[in-house]
Amino acid sequence: MAQNLASEGYAVVTMDHTWEAMVVEWPDGSHTRGTVSPNVKEEDAEKHAQLLDTRVGDARFVLTQLGNLDVIQQLVPNAKCPFDTTNAAIIGHSFGGATAVCALIQDTRFKGAMNMDGSQYGKLAKTERLVVLFGRGEPDARNRSNNATWANLCKHLGHLKEINLKGSAHNTFSDLPLIFKLGGIANEGFAKEMAGTLDGERSFGTVMAYVKEFADLVLKGRNGLLYEGPSELHPEVELMSKV
Repeated sequence: MAQNLASEGYAVVTMDHTWEAMVVEWPDGSHTRGTVSPNVKEEDAEKHAQLLDTRVGDARFVLTQLGNLDVIQQLVPNAKCPFDTTNAAIIGHSFGGATAVCALIQDTRFKGAMNMDGSQYGKLAKTERLVVLFGRGEPDARNRSNNATWANLCKHLGHLKEINLKGSAHNTFSDLPLIFKLGGIANEGFAKEMAGTLDGERSFGTVMAYVKEFADLVLKGRNGLLYEGPSELHPEVELMSKV
């Protein structure tokens, strides 16, 4: 997904937590496989708070570093200026989605946040900046109607757009469905449980369309049509609410 956004002219930074992500690829082409499960029981609020504070701190730190010319010149030797870090958007999946919303609440440099199918943890406060909740539709619905953490979050949001993707599973909001499709893995059994029933290429393209329009809206002030109502191009997406 990062490559798709980058191809649209956005500066994109991805954050993976080593040993928790399935795999982390390093600049030299090497990689580290995940060894530790990031899953925490919902009743363990203290552990959730610790993990969330770390991730929000990481997001804010990375954004600050992108505004440091010395750091940028290590990445792009001929760079003449750092990135503008006063106008950023943050997108996260699962626990990363909770991180995205909390980072937005804590740091005004983030102008918008998207939470993809992630229960919301952490301290909440009122915000008028855009938050998109991208949840699951039928047959395995998971959204504000049955996720109490999203229902509570919505009470704090002055600018909300909530959409659901029919036929999706938790990992539909990642690269996994496309990887399954390219690898010739059918949507059944384990693959269906992980990535849903939608065609992998189709679901990837649909998620990317809404991610890109979110970025356009937040960072360029370009208001498209996907969040305004049902789309003939993406009938599998339901617009649930907007404020």
